[in-house]
Amino acid sequence: MQLRYYLHKFQKVEIAINQDSLINRKELAAGFKQYETEYYQISYRCILTKEGEQKVQYNSYPIMNSIHDKEKIYLDGKYNREELHYLVNYLISLGNNVKIIYPDELKESYLNQLKEIVQQYD
Repeated sequence: MQLRYYLHKFQKVEIAINQDSLINRKELAAGFKQYETEYYQISYRCILTKEGEQKVQYNSYPIMNSIHDKEKIYLDGKYNREELHYLVNYLISLGNNVKIIYPDELKESYLNQLKEIVQQYD
């Protein structure tokens, strides 16, 4: 259902601000940090190639971090189970420039998605 509003039908428009509901920048940042901590609870780690790291730099999410450690490049982050399919599709977009280390749930979902892609060509 699509709603359409015809501005010529409005007689008056007001912006209603309830002072009790306003929060400052520090409170907003603290609330967002708490949300991230509570919502994104499943940690993951992948190994990236140099090309994979470049792709991540151009297109990543704030909850992701690339880390250099002993000549390896890791992609670390957290996800919520409800968003697993988004993460899987993101990792598939990196092609052969990524290898999932953990968790098994992410690996299995990734491999199942790859199998579905291959089956389209059988």
